[in-house]
Amino acid sequence: MLRLLLWILALCFFIIAVNLATNYDFQRHAQRRTQTFSLSAHPRIDKYVPQRAHEIAARLRRTLGIESSWPTWFARKIVSVVFFGGAGALGIWLVRHKGEPISTKLTLVSVLAATALSGLIELAQVGEPISDVVLDLALGILGGYVAALTLRWILRAHAT
Repeated sequence: MLRLLLWILALCFFIIAVNLATNYDFQRHAQRRTQTFSLSAHPRIDKYVPQRAHEIAARLRRTLGIESSWPTWFARKIVSVVFFGGAGALGIWLVRHKGEPISTKLTLVSVLAATALSGLIELAQVGEPISDVVLDLALGILGGYVAALTLRWILRAHAT
């Protein structure tokens, strides 16, 4: 019964994650909330940033396809890793047997679950540049790996 509940929870998690990722009202709201972190909103700070740093930042924005402010973009990527980590943790909880340590197999399950979520979101966001797709898939892999390492650390801490 618990395993069925976990499967239902995992399905709900995936549906909510895909919905949030494709809901541009949510993204606009997040952009407004993080706008206060923008250097242009704080001209006194901006004058101390060297011109070379501005040039590097502009080149990174073009390369990574950052259309919003960089704090908004960075916050979205961090949230993505957390979401993907949640998917990875759910993947581990669905296949792990009681008392089983987080092995390479379970780490792979976590990475695959997180990357699957990332892939579903990318399919829902048709038309993104390939650099965005590759970056988001890499964040999925990172989220799954971080989830596995975190769970491994938690289980070891409880074992001692």
